[in-house]
Order: sequence, then C-alpha cells, then structure tokens
Amino acid sequence: EHILRLRARLCGHRFARGVVVPGGVSGPLHLSPTDALAAVGAIDRAIADDTRALMDTPSFLDRLRGTGILPASAVAEHGALGPVGRGSGLVEDVRVRRPYGAYRFLGFEPAEGFIEGDGWPGSRYGSRRSATRSISSARP
Repeated sequence: EHILRLRARLCGHRFARGVVVPGGVSGPLHLSPTDALAAVGAIDRAIADDTRALMDTPSFLDRLRGTGILPASAVAEHGALGPVGRGSGLVEDVRVRRPYGAYRFLGFEPAEGFIEGDGWPGSRYGSRRSATRSISSARP
C-alpha cells in the first residue's frame, strides 16, 4: 500500500497507468528526486524485518522455488526473457550486458539468488527487491 501511495504522489496514479513508457516516463514527476529517494528508503527500512522473516519461512520459500519453471528448450523456442526467463535459469539481462539510460550509472546487478531456476515467483520477488536496492543507490 505504501508503494502504491508513493506512486500516486510521484505520477498521479497508484498504478502508474500511462506514465511508464518505453525509454522512461511520459512527463515530469510530481516529487523531487530527493523526496522520492527518501520515501523509497523509508519503505525499504520498514519492510526489512518482514523480508528477513519471510526468507526464513519454509512455506514462503516453497511458493517461490520450483514454480513456473520452463524447460530450456521452451525458453529458447518462445524467447522467454525477464522474470520468466530468469526464473527458468536464463541469466541474460540487458540491464547488465548492455546497460542503457540510468542503468549505466547504477551498477545494476540481476536479482541476487533468484536467477538460476528458482521459478517465476522467486524471480519476481528477487526482481522487486533488486529494484528497491537500485533505486536506493541512485543519487539525485
């Protein structure tokens, strides 16, 4: 909920509809970079304990690992990329191999621990945590 509210403060819509476009955003943000980074940092600190607890909970980990894994042949045949590809063992990530935009300056790394066959849910979870860390490392 805090993330949805932050998005509404940033761009005027809780789900950022019509805001995120190829190559960036469709217009200026409604918060300064300093305020946005402070808000992301506060959210990250607020969920840190819960995140650690979840990563020590077998039933949560069971839901992340091994779910939605495609065989390598299906990944190649269908050109699976992003979280689906990473969750199925594909380590290719354009943000690392050919960084563009702000990724050139962030030192972006793929979601730690969720890139080698953990399944789609694990890959999505790892991607979200990785994105939070990338945002937190940015400077206004």
